[in-house]
Amino acid sequence: MATGVQTQLAAHSAKQKGESSNFEAFRLACPDFAGRPLVSIQWGGDPPDVLCLDASAKRIGVELVQWVNGQQMARSKERDRLEASYRRVIRSSDEPQPNNIGLIFVSAKVVLAPQYAAAFRSEFYGFISRLDANWPNSREWYDPQGSFFTDFSGFPCLTQHLEGLHVYAKERRFDWGPGVEWITFWAHGGAYTPNWMRDALLDNVKRKIAKYGKPENKLRLQQQELDEFHLLAYYDEGIIHNTPYSAPGFGFREIGALVTHELESSPHPFDRVFLHSQLEKPAAIQVWPAL
Repeated sequence: MATGVQTQLAAHSAKQKGESSNFEAFRLACPDFAGRPLVSIQWGGDPPDVLCLDASAKRIGVELVQWVNGQQMARSKERDRLEASYRRVIRSSDEPQPNNIGLIFVSAKVVLAPQYAAAFRSEFYGFISRLDANWPNSREWYDPQGSFFTDFSGFPCLTQHLEGLHVYAKERRFDWGPGVEWITFWAHGGAYTPNWMRDALLDNVKRKIAKYGKPENKLRLQQQELDEFHLLAYYDEGIIHNTPYSAPGFGFREIGALVTHELESSPHPFDRVFLHSQLEKPAAIQVWPAL
């Protein structure tokens, strides 16, 4: 916290907690964002999200917008919820590896509800025990590409919950030793274009512009009697739940230039607009007015 600045951003919700930590990270990365020293920072009247006061009591409002691709994030969080429901029950790092099986990737149909946890765990390790016992009888199961099992006859809870198990032999490659998670889910990734996150940012900025183009919101903003109104777009959950925004020859500053162009071509109420990403050095850039 910078000397002389009194902050009052106590979080009362998960949303405010995220906004508070991101605003503080932005302020530390760009302490002179207002162009002069500040003496007070507190939650605003929505608008603005954050209200800053300078030494002469001028009011500087900061509107916050999260830089995320909402559709990607929703899918990612749902996938995380599904996988976590199985990891909590399987806990393979607590179980010794079988004699012949070294690595298993799980493909699940639905979230594993708590009432099925005990039955699933019992059937799951029962199935693996039977599979491991039969392993030496099928040389095709030693294929380096692994074997995919979808028949869970006699294991009704597995049949209800699993698409299949991709199983690899233990031989040489997957003999982990104790404490390793040898049953897991496939890593997520693949081809992407930074256009997805570029468009997500531009869409989010446009939504803020449209919000304050509505008469009722214009009036609410006027009633706050702000001397300045800033916009901060911050990148945080996108690190986990979205594809990257950068690619060779295209990154943070190039996206910032596109936001500048959008702001040049659209009337908006913001005196200054900033982008913040803790992946970058410097972590914050001003995109309006362009520096």
